[in-house]
Amino acid sequence: MPSPTLPPSSLPLPGTAPLETPPSVARPTVESYLLPLPSLDQSFSTSEEGIIAINTFARSHGYAVAILRSKTTRTGIKNTVHLCCSRARSAKVQSDEAPEPKQRSTSHVPLDRCTFGMVLRLQESEWVMSVKNPYHDHPPCPASESPIHRALELAKIRDEVEKKLREGITASRIIAEIHEQSPESCLGVHDIYNVRGKMKMKMKTVVGES
Repeated sequence: MPSPTLPPSSLPLPGTAPLETPPSVARPTVESYLLPLPSLDQSFSTSEEGIIAINTFARSHGYAVAILRSKTTRTGIKNTVHLCCSRARSAKVQSDEAPEPKQRSTSHVPLDRCTFGMVLRLQESEWVMSVKNPYHDHPPCPASESPIHRALELAKIRDEVEKKLREGITASRIIAEIHEQSPESCLGVHDIYNVRGKMKMKMKTVVGES
């Protein structure tokens, strides 16, 4: 009797070494996906720096991570950050740069119960990463479908976008220029609308306080 073969989604990508399942993680019985992982021999000065590095790598491999929970010592020092796939239902993907709740709730990307997990731990004065569960329950997703990746990209050019909006340049023209300069951009016109909306809200607040 021939030995069973792994489903295509569980095979390593060309040019990458097979990823062994950690002893503490049972191989899922449902369809699962092993997406590439960042190098685990990196260290970071802050947990935030580590999360950005992971997401920078993950962007081109179809996923993103978000903070699931953090742990602190009795003296209030954060020493552990548990990360989950941003598509997990319990993922905390909200941020100041992410789309507004209304836009986020009307997303066409359904959240699932992805059990992928990583951990950042403070060891002496540096943060190191490890993998808790390497499996995703979804195939690679375009960066344009991730609020996290859009927020990270937008944060880098936000000042320039706001400047153009103040100059009266339309959102559609701004996004067209962004894609002309960076064809790999994951931003959409709705992200520019969100920036414009926040600018208007900020202006109303300033006027109301004056």
